[in-house]
Amino acid sequence: MVKHFAFAALFLAACGTDAAPASAPDAPAASTPPPATTSAPPNAAPPPAGGDLRAGAGVATLALAAGIPLAGYTGRRALVPDVDGKTPTKWFKASTGVRDAVRAHALVLESGGERVTFVSVDSVAILGSLVDAIVAKAREGGSKVDREHVVVFASHTHSGPGAITGLRFWEQAATDELVPAVRDAFVAGCADAVLAAEREMVPATAGLATGVLTTATTNRRAGVSKTFTPASIDPALAVLRVDRRDGTPLATLANFSIHPTALGASNTAMSADLVGAIVRRVEDATGAPALFAQGAEGDIAPAESGEAALDTLGKKVGDEIVTVRSTAQTKDAMALAVSNAEVDFGPAKLVLRPDGLSSGSLDLGLLGSLLGATGSGTKTVELGPDMVDHAFRFQAVRLGSDVIAAVPGEPIHTLGLRIKSAGTALGFGRVLVFGLANGHMSYVTDKDEYEAGGYEAAATFFGADTGDRLVEASVARLSALGSK
Repeated sequence: MVKHFAFAALFLAACGTDAAPASAPDAPAASTPPPATTSAPPNAAPPPAGGDLRAGAGVATLALAAGIPLAGYTGRRALVPDVDGKTPTKWFKASTGVRDAVRAHALVLESGGERVTFVSVDSVAILGSLVDAIVAKAREGGSKVDREHVVVFASHTHSGPGAITGLRFWEQAATDELVPAVRDAFVAGCADAVLAAEREMVPATAGLATGVLTTATTNRRAGVSKTFTPASIDPALAVLRVDRRDGTPLATLANFSIHPTALGASNTAMSADLVGAIVRRVEDATGAPALFAQGAEGDIAPAESGEAALDTLGKKVGDEIVTVRSTAQTKDAMALAVSNAEVDFGPAKLVLRPDGLSSGSLDLGLLGSLLGATGSGTKTVELGPDMVDHAFRFQAVRLGSDVIAAVPGEPIHTLGLRIKSAGTALGFGRVLVFGLANGHMSYVTDKDEYEAGGYEAAATFFGADTGDRLVEASVARLSALGSK
């Protein structure tokens, strides 16, 4: 089993097989989950006039030294482990330096007696255990943050820190073996951003606006899917604008679907990749911290790749965020509410089938022989709870008449569109989907795409109906908040 697992992990990177858009890339019986929680009555009235909205934003650079493994590409993984102990790496290449800062950003909103904290971090993913550790560390420093009122989401850079989890599958497939000191530095950086944001709380105004951007992304399942074309994307770009009462920018929270894989596996320097370039562009334009939340980006690749794309796409997406931000109408009060529920998805399995990758970056014949497989056919590797999580937190956050659905993984764009449509039918104004939030269940496809195969289908660990279950869990959280 261990041998099978170790080589099966080579089959799967955390999020893609390469940077180029043309080649996109046994749990026990389910226990009774804790009850869902909702922090305000479903149809609570908005706060009375009088402007009680307060907000604060903070930024912290993660204290990660050169030499730690970079997470995200199996192309950086060796077949023979490094055991010399000179760097905190074993399977993955050690980082050679810092190309650009890897950071955590936090935004705190408080109004009507409710508080919500948003944390974005430059990493390939976030796990529920890391969220718990961030909350605990921040509270040690005097923070008021609690698990039910925090949304932590990863930028999904493939050049960020590894060695931050002890879950065996992710250690082998994407992040390298856990190094507690690296994990602790990661957690401390996120907690520092939260504490900084709380220290900067001031009277504020906020408002949400949306736009459309069609030229920055492409669907990487085109050619694998029976229906998707390169133009099959979700072009929606949403921006939460937060200002001080005098009108000066306090923070920006952007939501868009794009894999930050401009830099490929050949890059060995720590980097926030494309999201870093976008955020820096927004921060330069506004003079205030900017957070970036991925949407349903499971099948969405950048339209360009390489070093140059950091400049061109960073400018294109960043400038559009600034433009949309300028159109947002802000108010000095906002009805806030949060709803959470844990959902156990049961046993996880990695299904190795001949159509298991959407690119030629891995020799499937070699993989089969390493697994001891002969002939053709589908092989299945069970992923127990020591390898991947199987219970995940689903969350909805109400911002006035608008709402955010935070989902713990990488759904393909059609699943995001289904959640948005259901939220609109419930009566919400604008519905945002934050992917890679509060946990990581890997990729999630719908039934049609699961049957079509390809990389994202192989990386959907909980079966063909995973997409339906994800949408159902998300819509249940939206329903718990009501609409207006």
